[in-house]
Amino acid sequence: MYLSNPNAFSQYLTEKELTKYYEICEAMEMLETKNYTPQQIRGYELYIDNIRTYVTEMSASRRLGLEEGLAQGRAEAKTGIMDNVISILHELKKGNLTTTEIAEKFNVSEKYVDQLKESIS
Repeated sequence: MYLSNPNAFSQYLTEKELTKYYEICEAMEMLETKNYTPQQIRGYELYIDNIRTYVTEMSASRRLGLEEGLAQGRAEAKTGIMDNVISILHELKKGNLTTTEIAEKFNVSEKYVDQLKESIS
């Protein structure tokens, strides 16, 4: 029955159930195409090619977007770190705060502040 009427299989299953039977769905799709005219087959092939091209382009675009996002994030992090270092150095030069106070103010370790302090001495 399923070979003579491939649509019968999909009539009895939900979309969720059909996804479990991917191979059967592909076979049904192939059976449906056996009665296509040459023009319909060519249209079907173009349709499948377009889907594959779309998936490939979306995958490449996603990868490129992730790479650009990571690069931008790294650049922003470097800028933020440099701004933080400059602010800490500025506080050290003013000399109004202790190492502990500076560390707490900028949410860094005292060891880090001491290292910066040594670099300007």
